[in-house]
Amino acid sequence: GKLSVADAKLLAIKLTAASQKVSSTLVAWLDADGDGEVSWAEVEGGARAAFHRCEESITNACARLAPYKTSLLAGAGLLSVFYGGNFKYTVLFARTFVVAGWPQVRPAITELTTAYGKGKRAFAAKAPELREARATLARCEAALRSPDGGDAA
Repeated sequence: GKLSVADAKLLAIKLTAASQKVSSTLVAWLDADGDGEVSWAEVEGGARAAFHRCEESITNACARLAPYKTSLLAGAGLLSVFYGGNFKYTVLFARTFVVAGWPQVRPAITELTTAYGKGKRAFAAKAPELREARATLARCEAALRSPDGGDAA
């Protein structure tokens, strides 16, 4: 149970050696020009590189997990419901919402889905006109950027 003085000294020596190794490895990794010293620009470059590696890893993980999104969300939902042993309150809330809240929410959801459907149909009806307008805008931009200012067109 107790740590002897000799064991504490041995542990301190090992930790010191490990921290020196980490320190020298970090300096070697950050020292881009090899002069043995780390400048602020080298620290920024190392941080930028680490950020990009993290971003690539997260993007890669998201792409690989995309087929399992529904299962992962369901699992996260179940964990959040059962975490802390407050499931009884969750059930109580759900039942209370069904009785007291749902009658007010249901017509709003129906109205929202109806409005969304109308908007989607209107957009689909206007899509050819929108494509034509986008093409006209692209032609006008190209003409304005041309060296002659679009006078030859």
